[in-house]
Amino acid sequence: MGASVDTRSKLGSTELAEISTCERLYYFKHILKLPALIERLGALLGSLLHICTRYWYAQFLPNGPPPWWYVRTLEEELHRVGVGHPDLILRAEIIFAHYLAQYAEEDRAWKVLAVEEEFEIDLDTLFEGVPLTKLIERDYTRIVQLCQEADEPLPKPSKRSDLMLERSDGVQFELDFKSTAGQYGKLPIWSSTNEWAIAWQPMQYLFIGRRLRKPDGTFRFPRLRSFLVQRLKTSEPIRFDRNEIEMCDAAYNETPVITMRQLRKRAELRADARAGMFDRDGPVGSYWACENRYGKCDYYPICHSNDRVGMIERAREKVR
Repeated sequence: MGASVDTRSKLGSTELAEISTCERLYYFKHILKLPALIERLGALLGSLLHICTRYWYAQFLPNGPPPWWYVRTLEEELHRVGVGHPDLILRAEIIFAHYLAQYAEEDRAWKVLAVEEEFEIDLDTLFEGVPLTKLIERDYTRIVQLCQEADEPLPKPSKRSDLMLERSDGVQFELDFKSTAGQYGKLPIWSSTNEWAIAWQPMQYLFIGRRLRKPDGTFRFPRLRSFLVQRLKTSEPIRFDRNEIEMCDAAYNETPVITMRQLRKRAELRADARAGMFDRDGPVGSYWACENRYGKCDYYPICHSNDRVGMIERAREKVR
């Protein structure tokens, strides 16, 4: 019997990246919807810092703060997300105070375009103006076929921006926060050949962002050019650095092909899950991806267990 698969159409760049990283990771997280089995305190600290920055920059939006800004105070939101970790909440507040001391004056000169806003776009609009190679046409045809068979809508790629800003010279960019300092999360090299300049996920952010339109049909971010990576460089003492990373043009130009390939793979995985094609522990894993610069995969304990099926069932019980 096949797995139950939701019919949602919206999906983010992180989900697309996970399809390329490991099919079993995608299956566990997005089809079985298993909770993460590894606690990441570094990730929680990053989330708390993102909350601080979100509340700070939202007050400078041209039309005022968005509705969520009025629902809970910054303090209330920090304690909601960081429940059980008062030490991390305090640490986030201290780090962000240092951040404001270094960057608040500089950043006030920039125009804030969007804060933690989620954008989605339909496939036809996303690939509007893109030369349709045979690979893109093949994958698009396959996606349409599988969606029709499953009676579900075509996927709508989306992105959630940390901050979309505009400098005084009119150049628009995304400010992306990297808050992990230590063994994982290090980004030691800043050049056109570093990992961020050629990573698919940030290139897909730009690819989607450059095609978003306003209600009047004009592009919302016509001068979106690059990423500004804001990093917590060291924790003791607290030091930051900020670097502008422009995408490698040759790699960026292939983003449409990669994106459509990922969308096709997503449709095929969902179809296979419905048809019961996988064993009880899911598709074959990509073991090279079990550990990365951020640590172990959320489902590392399952993949390296001699009782995978039992662990999966116990994890599913937690969300039933």
